Amino acid sequence: MSRPVNVGALQLPPPSGEGNKAIRRSNLDHALAAIDEAAGRGCDIVCLPEVFSTYGVSLEAGWETVPGEVTA
Repeated sequence: MSRPVNVGALQLPPPSGEGNKAIRRSNLDHALAAIDEAAGRGCDIVCLPEVFSTYGVSLEAGWETVPGEVTA
């Protein structure tokens, strides 16, 4: 049995805050809010930008262990 699947592609605003930790938190907060909105609009699958959680931070500051804040 088949059914239509709604897919949403998200574009997030630039991060805010000072310092890598604040910027990463801002990125995650923006992503979570956009995912909630997309789900509310009926999206079954939501696609995030590939570097959504590390946009605006240094390479090393973007590393995360698994499990970590983003994977949780």
